[in-house]
Order: sequence, then C-alpha cells, then structure tokens
Amino acid sequence: MTEHPLNCDNRTALAIYEGRQTQDRRPLTKRRVDCRNVAFEDLDFSMAHAVKDRLVVRGKDEQLHIVTSQVKVGDVVWIREAHRCMPEPYRRVIYRADFPNVTRMLQRDWQKSGLKWHASIHMPRKFCRSLRRVTRVWFERVRDITRSDIRAEGVTIPAHMSNEHSYKAAYTKAWRDLYDSIYPGAWDENGWVVCKEFEKVET
Repeated sequence: MTEHPLNCDNRTALAIYEGRQTQDRRPLTKRRVDCRNVAFEDLDFSMAHAVKDRLVVRGKDEQLHIVTSQVKVGDVVWIREAHRCMPEPYRRVIYRADFPNVTRMLQRDWQKSGLKWHASIHMPRKFCRSLRRVTRVWFERVRDITRSDIRAEGVTIPAHMSNEHSYKAAYTKAWRDLYDSIYPGAWDENGWVVCKEFEKVET
C-alpha cells in the first residue's frame, strides 16, 4: 500500500468529510502519471484513448505507449487541507473546512490575533485527520463526466433548478462552473483527467 497526499480546498474537504464526495478528478500532468520507456513531453495526448485504467498514447517515435496513474487501486490518499496551529496552552490544530460560514468580523478577529491559516499544500502528514482508500482509477475527458459522477464529486444544485426540464443541464452547468473556477479554461480545452473513486478508511 502506498500513501499519496490529496490537496483539498475547503469545499472539497468538507464534501469528503460529509460523505457527499467519493470521487476526485485532476488534470493529467507529469507528476500524476507513470510513463513507460518514454518522456511525458514526447507524448501526443490529442489522439489518446482510454482502456480501463490505462491511457494509450502515441509518442514522437510513432509508437504507442501506456500511461497509468501514480495512484493505484488499493492505495490510500490522505486529506491535506488548510489548517491553523493554536498556540499555548491549547496545543491543537483546527481546520478551515470546519468553519464554512465564518463571518467577516470573526475573520478580522483571527487576523488581529496573529493566527494565520496555512494552505493545504503545507500541511504535514501528522496533522491528517482522515484517510481514503482508492477503489477505482480511470482516465476520461473533462466533459465525459456523467450526472451521477457529478454528484459523486460532491456537486449540488439549488432546489429551484432541479425541475425535470433542467435537472441534467443544471448539474452539468454546476460542474462546469466549479471545474473552470479551479482550472480556468479546462472545460473548453476538454483535456484528459485522472479520476479516482475512494472509500473511508476507519482509523
């Protein structure tokens, strides 16, 4: 079993802890995949096609190459999130996702106290409070996501948009807006993403 950090913004961390998010999609990058006998920069992903948990890609050498995810089925991801270390005498860690509705006044009070939130990427493993075991890994294009998978990404839509006529379109729009807010232009580019599904690990 291998462990991998999963950097999460406040929305993602909260959705995972509440059980609303059981899938995660990230753009295909060099650090997220394993390439066999070929450099990542020498692959042409425009004509790639997915086969189960693999991506078949043509390289500059005109040969087909197999690309797999760094994260494998059975691996464990540990949730990295924005956090803050409380000073003496408390000696504890608090997490930004636990305060989704913080008022501006409280934010100002925190800033005056000199306590700063640390970005998720700076969270050490010892502060992790939850693990997820990967049960499925696959590749797909950004727009190939289904409505059930959008829900598995923790995306919700307002009640007034859930009528029969606009239900599917509303989920698609909500996913597009969310994904583009994290990765600007990703929807129009419709590039490959590394997808994983996970379940909670009891600790």
